[in-house]
Amino acid sequence: MNDKKANHQVKIVRVTEILTHGNADSLEILPIGEYQVVSRKGQFSVGDLAVYIQPDSVIPQTEPFRFIWEPYMCEPTEPGTTFQVPEKRRRITVRKFRGEWSEGLLLPVTDFDQLVDSTLTRHFVEADFPEGTDVSDLLGITHYDPDAGKFETGGESSHAPRLTKKYPKTFKGWYKWLFRRFWRLFHKGPLDGKEESISLGIPTYDVEALKNYPGTFVEGEKVIVTEKIHGCVTNSTKVRLVDGRQKFIRDIDEGDQLLGVNVFGQLVPSTVLKKYNNGKAESWLRVSGKREGLAGRGNSFFAVNCTPEHKFWVEERDQFVEAKDLQIGEHALTLRTDLELTPLQYQVILGKLLGDGYLAIVKNTAALHYGHRIEDKEYVEWTSRGLGQLSNTRVDESVSGYGSKMLKGSSIGSSFVKTQFKCFYEKETKQVPFWVKDELTPIAIAFWYMDDGSLSHSQGQEDRAAFATCGFSKESCGVLIDGLLKFGIESQVADYEYNRIVLNSKNAEKLFLLVAPYIPPCMQRKLPERYRGGTGWLPKSESAYKTTLTAVTIESITVNEKVSSKRYDLETSTHNYFANNILVHNSNARYIYLDGKQYAGSRNLWKSEDSDCIFRRVLNTQSWIGDWCRAHEGYVLWGELTPTQKNYEYGSTSPQLFVFDIRKPDGTWADESDPEPAQLMEHSVPVLYVGPYSLEVVQKHVDGISKVPGAKNIREGIVIKTARERHQPRVGRCQLKIVSNDFLSKDNK
Repeated sequence: MNDKKANHQVKIVRVTEILTHGNADSLEILPIGEYQVVSRKGQFSVGDLAVYIQPDSVIPQTEPFRFIWEPYMCEPTEPGTTFQVPEKRRRITVRKFRGEWSEGLLLPVTDFDQLVDSTLTRHFVEADFPEGTDVSDLLGITHYDPDAGKFETGGESSHAPRLTKKYPKTFKGWYKWLFRRFWRLFHKGPLDGKEESISLGIPTYDVEALKNYPGTFVEGEKVIVTEKIHGCVTNSTKVRLVDGRQKFIRDIDEGDQLLGVNVFGQLVPSTVLKKYNNGKAESWLRVSGKREGLAGRGNSFFAVNCTPEHKFWVEERDQFVEAKDLQIGEHALTLRTDLELTPLQYQVILGKLLGDGYLAIVKNTAALHYGHRIEDKEYVEWTSRGLGQLSNTRVDESVSGYGSKMLKGSSIGSSFVKTQFKCFYEKETKQVPFWVKDELTPIAIAFWYMDDGSLSHSQGQEDRAAFATCGFSKESCGVLIDGLLKFGIESQVADYEYNRIVLNSKNAEKLFLLVAPYIPPCMQRKLPERYRGGTGWLPKSESAYKTTLTAVTIESITVNEKVSSKRYDLETSTHNYFANNILVHNSNARYIYLDGKQYAGSRNLWKSEDSDCIFRRVLNTQSWIGDWCRAHEGYVLWGELTPTQKNYEYGSTSPQLFVFDIRKPDGTWADESDPEPAQLMEHSVPVLYVGPYSLEVVQKHVDGISKVPGAKNIREGIVIKTARERHQPRVGRCQLKIVSNDFLSKDNK
């Protein structure tokens, strides 16, 4: 018996049908079970046997697949070795050819030496490899596992709980247990083999559509029908990367850096923690509208194709709202199409880098960091005001090497900051690029002077000024002298132990006239007495130039019957991302109590105890979760989080969890024979039907009003599962869904 999951197998299949490609005369469509593959016209005939390789398979670096891996070949790092093309470059994915999806790869059986009787005749003997044979091991094809060897720590995510040791009771169980033990012994991760994997043996929770597996349930067997909620976008949706570029969501990988929004409403880097391919959806909505005048360049319209449950940030409600609940005239949050640093941000960062500031560069982003005496708190706030939406709201206290109490501020990480200013660090120490002399403005000079400038006041002499440029080379000082000269300010490098740019009284006066308007009271000690007393000036922060996030009006919410696409969703470190420049949300929750600690997380990542994410907040609003978990150590609660929504409150104005499954410590799922589901009945997704299975009967429960107490919204769909846990080949656990179309026709006016 083959223990591999169906989607991990590579089978010999027979071509039973060839369809015409409506958009390409040279291509054909070949249905393979529930999938379809686009192939070159004439490559196959009806009746041919072929090797079907499913999406998310990883092909070996062998001759039949040369056309896939050869473009990524590089010179080997060591003589006599072969360059190994990375797995992600050898991964079979879903692609669109002239408007038709090709789900996987289909190759003639005769392409493989392992399958033919002779490499000369290349004759295939069907008796040796009959239809349905899994040849994945023979051909060296594996399944892509993005989580292999990965451990999620730090930040929003936390260490996974360690399971209590439970030993197997069968020979097969002992075999698998020993295999895992030996594997871990030689494959330790960065946490030295601790059981910190994000999977924890707890599978990703996915429910397939009933129409894809119509023969799963036996007529008359006892089933349980409940409501179902989930949300995704189409594979052609473009997601905004951290550097401002856009990329199709289907091409996004775990670890990619996107743009997200933090709890302060700021644009920040957001790491992709998990990508979900949830198969084809039965229904899609098209949410479209008009961009306002300040949303950037390009056309004035936006549109997102998504499942009805996908969430958008709505300005009027100050929360994420599912697509099916959006109202005409409401405003969604969108990202500017012409993202860049504003002129003010640019000049503030430039001035700070000439002074005490420095860049912290991490991957594709960089953040400005700076520190000042605690007595100059006003100046830290002034810098933050100048950075505007780029400012990090967090300010830390520290003690300098001289014993002074300091305040440390920073900007948020931005690829635009890195792109513009990384050239300051092309040498071993921070130096001034040649172009700075042409970019200096009074604001940049003001911040440079407040950081590193000094006022020289002597009895009987006019005031003079100087800049401490200790860390800069003579060449860098020359660039700065040229930059000041652009404003008619002459200066020179003083001949001290370290470099110092000095100005005589006449040129110092020119400097004071130039920068005084931008200096707040706390830093006016660096100005002559006659320039003091002003409040300082910077543009008002509440009316920022080209705000990164703006509102767009929703003008249409319609059923899109033209879309035939797989559904994708992303889990990110900010729990949101920009789909076609519109801010959307992701969620799904699980809870477990182990070894005196309560764990909370999304489908694949555990959230740290000090995180302010919704997965942790709901533990406070619904104390029963922690109480039940403590009383049932080792049990995993799977549930759906439902934030407050206008007209979709589900009986509560606070976030709440609706349990849809319970996983027992032995790895099995609680069913009707267990007491746990009954204990949580009042906190579970509504049960719509319990009884003998009949397609006609269960379909009657797809539409209607939600059964959640106090809810007034229409039902979203149903999930059907067997009353007693049962598994079936290809499907796995017998649990499938039917999506309701009734709510799609609701009045959106």
